Amino acid sequence: MPDAWKRRAELTEELRALRLHLADVTARRPAGAPPPPSSVADDPRYRWIVENLRALIVETDAHGRTVYVSPTVTELLGYRPEELLHQQGSDWVHDDDLPELREVSRGLRETGQLHEAVYRARHKDGHWVWLQTTGVTSYRTPEGSLRTVSFSRDVSELKRTAEALRESEERYRVLTEHTLDIVSESDEEGRLVYTSAATQAVLGYRPEELVGTTPLLLIHPDDVETCAARFLDTLQSRAVVRSAPYRVRHRAGSWRWLEGAGVALRKGDGAARVLSITRDVTERVEAERERAAFEERVRQTQKLETLGVMAGGIAHDFNNLLTPILGNASLALMDLDPESPVRAHLEKIRKAAHRAAALTHQMLTYAGQGPLLIKRLDLSQLVRAMAQLLETAVSGRAVLALELAEGLPPLEGDAAQLSQVVMNLVSNAAEATRRPGAHIALRTGATEGTEALAHRTTLGERLGSGPYVYLEVRDNGCGMDAETRSRIFDPFFTTKFTGRGIGLPAVAGIVSRHGGAAEIESELGRGTRFRVLFPAAERAPAATPP
Repeated sequence: MPDAWKRRAELTEELRALRLHLADVTARRPAGAPPPPSSVADDPRYRWIVENLRALIVETDAHGRTVYVSPTVTELLGYRPEELLHQQGSDWVHDDDLPELREVSRGLRETGQLHEAVYRARHKDGHWVWLQTTGVTSYRTPEGSLRTVSFSRDVSELKRTAEALRESEERYRVLTEHTLDIVSESDEEGRLVYTSAATQAVLGYRPEELVGTTPLLLIHPDDVETCAARFLDTLQSRAVVRSAPYRVRHRAGSWRWLEGAGVALRKGDGAARVLSITRDVTERVEAERERAAFEERVRQTQKLETLGVMAGGIAHDFNNLLTPILGNASLALMDLDPESPVRAHLEKIRKAAHRAAALTHQMLTYAGQGPLLIKRLDLSQLVRAMAQLLETAVSGRAVLALELAEGLPPLEGDAAQLSQVVMNLVSNAAEATRRPGAHIALRTGATEGTEALAHRTTLGERLGSGPYVYLEVRDNGCGMDAETRSRIFDPFFTTKFTGRGIGLPAVAGIVSRHGGAAEIESELGRGTRFRVLFPAAERAPAATPP
């Protein structure tokens, strides 16, 4: 394009010189001198110029009829020059372009200044050729006749290029304005110089609010470093660089997951740019996380079922071994003299056997094989009756606050086992809050089973719809990491220096046998929230005979 404009300037200058020469010859011809040429073609010096220029020169008389056409017309339009002599220009100019040419002619007559026009001329074979008139001038012959000279060149390729560029820009405009993806352009400092209308639909910001800012300010702190490194990689690479999902803050304050691709480009002035296309993948990411969480719950449930079967088998076998130990120890004590020194040893054997029997009972509870004594219960009243015992369990290690809802729907369950759930959860919370300012909140309440709630719970069957009552224990203790949370229901797993690690597995067995579920939230250093849900009476499981 720069070469074409340079050539255009050279040709315009040559035409200007030609016009000045003809005017000078006409004005200063000495007396007795031969008349000046009546046409630019009559002067041998200028004939050589016009016949060797690649531009088309057309000279017309005052009536618009051609009196000269340069030989270039054959190459440009396929005609021999003589075929166009004495014709009107309108005979081979496109009808749609005639008004513009007439306006050029009118301006020439009124101002005498050079004008430009772009128009279509019909080729001899019928197709249209775009010509650009880079100069139009007029002069008068010695006889006083008005002549007009036009200076044109073929710009068909330029027009096609310009049209293709216009169509490309239009496609780009339509694409960026109507796509659901964000199309953005950033400078080498990372500042936005353009962002498409989809920005408002995805992030809530109008495009003009973000232009001139750095998008890194909106990115989640955990993702900023990765996004910055990826931007630098894109700026320095010639290939497309794709991004993994990352979080960007919506104007409303929520976080949206985005992913996309970027490519580096250079502007005409050499400035570096990064062009990016970004898509909102929040629904996909959340669905994948929910699916992973569901698969983890299934895996945990299967593991607990397997452990339950194993624990039940061990408990039964162990109970069978304890029966003769307790029986024979009791018989021996009956036959033994009260003053016998052996009696103390037998008493220790019997007490140890009773403790082992209690552990066996817990194992059977975890395995879901112990008997249930079902009756209608008010969960708040059950907890209220245990208040003094719970205070003792906390033993001054934390402040215990009871927030018990009134008028809860009843549930059908085993009071002793439900009491064991309450005690185990509070005891675990107390163990996790061995520091000043520790507190434990114990709440009861009612809720409805929903799909969202079902995705957050574990244990037992998948939580269904309908009314539920819940018991929630929340503490501000040490919390748990992900690995610990995944093992809390495993028999004999414990993080305590002392303990059997059977408390929470027993809770799992009791909750499952009552058709309930558990929801657990915990983070290291920020405490734990443990909520167990039980179906209200109309959805409670049928009583198991003792």
